[in-house]
Amino acid sequence: MKAPPFAAVLLYVLALCAAGPAMAADAFPAKPIKFVIPYPPGGTSDTLGRVVADGMARRLGQSVIVENRPGSGTVIGADHLAKSAPDGYTVLLTSPGVAINAALRTDLPYDTRRDIEHISTVAQLPMAIFASAGSRYGTVEDIVAAARKAPREISYGTAGTGSTGHLTMTLMEHLAGVELLHIPFQGSAPSVNAAAGNHVMMAVDTVYLGKPMVDAGKLKAIVVFDDQRSPLLPDTPTAQESGLPKLVSTAWYAIAVKRGTPAAINQKINAAINATLAEPKVAQTFREMGLQIIADSPSQADAHFAGELQKMQDAVKLSGVSAP
Repeated sequence: MKAPPFAAVLLYVLALCAAGPAMAADAFPAKPIKFVIPYPPGGTSDTLGRVVADGMARRLGQSVIVENRPGSGTVIGADHLAKSAPDGYTVLLTSPGVAINAALRTDLPYDTRRDIEHISTVAQLPMAIFASAGSRYGTVEDIVAAARKAPREISYGTAGTGSTGHLTMTLMEHLAGVELLHIPFQGSAPSVNAAAGNHVMMAVDTVYLGKPMVDAGKLKAIVVFDDQRSPLLPDTPTAQESGLPKLVSTAWYAIAVKRGTPAAINQKINAAINATLAEPKVAQTFREMGLQIIADSPSQADAHFAGELQKMQDAVKLSGVSAP
């Protein structure tokens, strides 16, 4: 039997290579997907992640196994993804902590942009300033005026040095041309409680965290760092309404894969997530948590993360914060 010409064999091999990614996407997922949450069980991140993982499983027809890998400010979970295969079988729930680490730390065991690709921005939760209910500060204008008279005497608490709240206030100081006094706490709850008890003049955290104490009459919300009012705090003005039109700061949640995962697989995961977010029950759950659903495309998600990373890099430079 005469062997086929070399050119014909070469064309056949090239055709198989070209069809490879499409064939892989058609078969995906052929085994369970690992869904890494870089936080301990409980809390907003874990709850949100499990809702998304459950929806992915239903939409993709395959088990999605949640693994909580907390530690080192999301680094342990992110490193696990960075060292995984680029095949879509490991996904990571990300948040501002991943961008803050990339902006702040030089000792990461991975390269955030080289190793991690964002394929879906799930939702976001605006940051806000809270003060005790009896505080003399009621507006951003009040805070700015007081800070100009007494630089570095108006204190605010956050979840810690380099946290989203800290870097948000650094940007506010820059835009308003004032200096405030940062008091870092070990977590969000101690910071907000300190503001309620007048141990610090203000606290900066998410609208979801502060709302119960606002409802209880222990705190008042001064400003929401978003371009639209929060359904949780509809009477609180936005940053734009308060004279800070360039300042939007949210605790966002996104899904990432190992960079190099075939685009068709990324699109398949993205479609499953967006379909989940469109479910009325899921949408209601997120609304009750104060979350604004995003549901974008893979390219939009990766561009969103790049923008958030640049924002954090700018804030780190302004604050002079360095990694511990």
